[in-house]
Amino acid sequence: MKFHLDEQRLEQVCGGAIPQEEQMGEVILDDPRNDGHPLLMPYRPGGERADMPLINFYWDFFGPGKVCYMPVIYPAMSRMVEVIRHNGGIPILAHIGANVKQDHTHVIDEMLKIGVMGVEVFSSYHSPELASQLYEFTVGRSAFVTCGSDFHGRNKPKIEVGQCAYGPQHIGEIRRFVAAASA
Repeated sequence: MKFHLDEQRLEQVCGGAIPQEEQMGEVILDDPRNDGHPLLMPYRPGGERADMPLINFYWDFFGPGKVCYMPVIYPAMSRMVEVIRHNGGIPILAHIGANVKQDHTHVIDEMLKIGVMGVEVFSSYHSPELASQLYEFTVGRSAFVTCGSDFHGRNKPKIEVGQCAYGPQHIGEIRRFVAAASA
């Protein structure tokens, strides 16, 4: 990509932890040697990806199918569900709209079969139409309904903590999850 990346600065930003993609983006975008790089212009003030430059950098360069993407091999979903449940947790499918582009209900059905117990219906990744579809489907399957803003601090400056687009008609189902999680 011909980006300049100051590895010492990256280490400082990470505080000794394993670097995350957004941190790499931060260091690359802050490095004056990259100021005129054409691939970075959309993330600069006024650019079309400048509204949330760090998370957009992640999606555009490190997301699935992108140039810096590295596949990760995860344990089988059934194993993850087993570990979560064994430890007293409730396995919930998070923001399906960010990760699955079609056949949402089919994917949810398959995950419910292996022990996933709910769906994050209300998310900053979901349109009102998708949230409505997910809500009806999830309630119809007696699965838990949850909500999450997917707040990530300065990586997603347009998203506030607790910013979820549910209405008063949805609170009962959300509270059903909260009660189960608190038990």
